Amino acid sequence: MKHKDCSNPGKNTLRLADISDPKELLGRSPRELEELAGELRAFIIDHVAVTGGHLASNLGTVELTLALLSVFDPARNPMVWDVGHQSYAYKILTGRREAFAGLRQEGGISGFPKREESPYDVFNTGHSSTSISAALGLARGMALRGEKGRALAIIGDGALTGGLAFEALNDIRQPDDDLIVIINDNQMSIDPNVGGLARHLDHIRTSTRYIRMKSRLGATLERLPFAGTALSRLLEALKRRARRLKRRSATWFECLGLRYYGPVDGHDIVQLQRYLIAARTLRRPVVIHVLTQKGRGYAPAEREPERFHGVAPFKPISGRQPQRRRPQRRRPQPASRRLELRDPLPAYSEPRSYSEAFGRWMIRTAARNPRLVAITAAMAQGTGLEEFQLWYPERFYDVGIAEQHAVTLACGLAAAGMRPVVAIYSTFLQRAFDQILHDAALQRLPVVFAVDRAGIVGEDGETHQGIYDLAWLNALPNVTILCPRDYATLAEAFDYALMQQTGPIVIRYPRGAAQESAGERKPRLALPAAECLGEGRDLTIAALGSMVGIARDATRQLAARGIRAELVDARAAKPLDVDAILASAERTGSLITVEEAVYSGGLGMALAAEAAVRGLDIQIRPFAIGDHPVTQARVGRAREREGLAAGRIVETAEELLVLRGTRRLPRQRRGS
Repeated sequence: MKHKDCSNPGKNTLRLADISDPKELLGRSPRELEELAGELRAFIIDHVAVTGGHLASNLGTVELTLALLSVFDPARNPMVWDVGHQSYAYKILTGRREAFAGLRQEGGISGFPKREESPYDVFNTGHSSTSISAALGLARGMALRGEKGRALAIIGDGALTGGLAFEALNDIRQPDDDLIVIINDNQMSIDPNVGGLARHLDHIRTSTRYIRMKSRLGATLERLPFAGTALSRLLEALKRRARRLKRRSATWFECLGLRYYGPVDGHDIVQLQRYLIAARTLRRPVVIHVLTQKGRGYAPAEREPERFHGVAPFKPISGRQPQRRRPQRRRPQPASRRLELRDPLPAYSEPRSYSEAFGRWMIRTAARNPRLVAITAAMAQGTGLEEFQLWYPERFYDVGIAEQHAVTLACGLAAAGMRPVVAIYSTFLQRAFDQILHDAALQRLPVVFAVDRAGIVGEDGETHQGIYDLAWLNALPNVTILCPRDYATLAEAFDYALMQQTGPIVIRYPRGAAQESAGERKPRLALPAAECLGEGRDLTIAALGSMVGIARDATRQLAARGIRAELVDARAAKPLDVDAILASAERTGSLITVEEAVYSGGLGMALAAEAAVRGLDIQIRPFAIGDHPVTQARVGRAREREGLAAGRIVETAEELLVLRGTRRLPRQRRGS
């Protein structure tokens, strides 16, 4: 590959502001790209410091992105980034530099690839492990249409643990599929990677003696006149023969018949370009194993890559983020000692989030119940299990990005007499639908699902909203779905779940903190009965989980207007306490339902259908999310857009009372 003349650095200095099209990077020299890398890295840090976003992973892919775009034209060589949160540099260099100030903001560009955002984003990748399948489909489609070019999948080593990635690798046809798979190996997804594949990659990247010897010998042979090329080919043939004779020396990818290159220093542009050009030359499937450092070039992120994986706005000079109490790390106690503990955690103040409240419950309960085990899919920190992992490492299982396996593993543990709790975000639980139905529900196995981030999640946008789980979980037999409204009812729900043996129990709760403290606890009906939180005579408001706080605000505003609304916390979406809720609504004559989920298959639809079956004369108005994607915005703002706000509930309540004739419209002023 010919490089542009760099003899006059001042004349040919490449600036980020000069790049309006990725074609301008084609053929650029390593020197130019290295200068651009520093500017690009500073640009990402400065903007993410303002908007928040995924920082550490994107700092690690700067040189890799520049090398890719200097060798491949993305207009002819589609690139699929997986997981998509490592594509910030790619977005900036493919025409979205000026739009980057709106990253993850309402109306701005997404933090993930979006087909509707740019022709260079050829496939949406909000969830992990999809890139190889998608790129393989793109490659085969291009071949069928007679188009030239290579399809590239850039997949993180964490995403490579997902089953979909294995299925795609197994389907690659030699030598027909024109595909390049680049493994971005930073040894982490969000938490450190686990499992046999992670250990295999670690074995490859630590074989530095082999890498040095291979590089030096190759360079020496290339300098030999005449015989150098022939000797190089002979060496390659002998190497292939040796691998066949001694299979344990071959990589896992070569066992699948794929040409493997690496490990390659992912921050050495010269080396990256050399391997990318070699892969471009070969007309066969190729795997390039690239080693990168999360947080590269930004000291705070290099020191704490987990903390800088996904960040809120921060101070770029110091790296300081909004204060949050980090869990105290303790040395794990011997098992005999831990089982004697009754309350191993000190008396903290109120939890700062539902995830933290769940993590505390797990630790305290594990001290009393030796059968309790925790399972997560590469999300120990996000789900609040980081502290549990330290206290009870022998009862903690991180299976990597493999939600389907997490569920079936839990079912096996339950069948063996253990009490597994599977902690997964709502949006990722979707990937395990089949396992929840066949392995948990149909067998009535007592698996507890801690479904975090249920509801609207904010800036991550459409791919991460936890608004669909109620609809599809409600359709499954033998499943109980509980929706606690605060930290106290969260603990009650998990206590109840641990006592049941009749089937899987799902406990769904939102991202972040509870809206208000529970206050004084009153004696209540046993779950899953609904609970009346305030009596009224004019109408009934039935709310579920995170929406109870908003419904409570609405009842207070209505009370200030002289309207007494009866507030009912449904507490369980399944089995739904239809009798109690409809009895209240029949008494008041009107019912408003409020839920942070799609309307289809939710609370409002169930109550409306049952009221119709019973022939009840009740006015029903549901507040739920409509049949459309919920785009990125702050959680509060997104709720307002969907009508999930106290003010909208108050307006609707007054309209219902006007229709019933129990309340008059406000008198209009003259001239209005």
